[in-house]
Amino acid sequence: MWRLEEDDIPEEYDIFHELYEECKLSKLTTMEKQEYEKSVLEYEDVKEAMEYHHRMGRTEGFEKGYDLGVEQGFEQGRTEGIRSVIKRMLENNMDLSVIAKVTGLAEDEIQAKIGC
Repeated sequence: MWRLEEDDIPEEYDIFHELYEECKLSKLTTMEKQEYEKSVLEYEDVKEAMEYHHRMGRTEGFEKGYDLGVEQGFEQGRTEGIRSVIKRMLENNMDLSVIAKVTGLAEDEIQAKIGC
């Protein structure tokens, strides 16, 4: 007599996998069913706890990272942008006093930014 095994069911037929599982469960004794249901509940509790902590960790990391990382990134980008503009102005022979007026920086700050 032919017997159906789970491996015989193609993966795309989810409904048949569910039916197969139901058939397997129907063969369990009352005690085995209770143990199975208990293990499923424990599994779901652990899974929910892990998902919750994962979400909380991501949220906390995002908040901390956003506050520190984004601010540092903006500041670094601003500094590099100013440095780039100052170098182009100097390459075009602009006077340091004009560069100071345009950038809003003191002449010694300009020299520090370009590494003079």
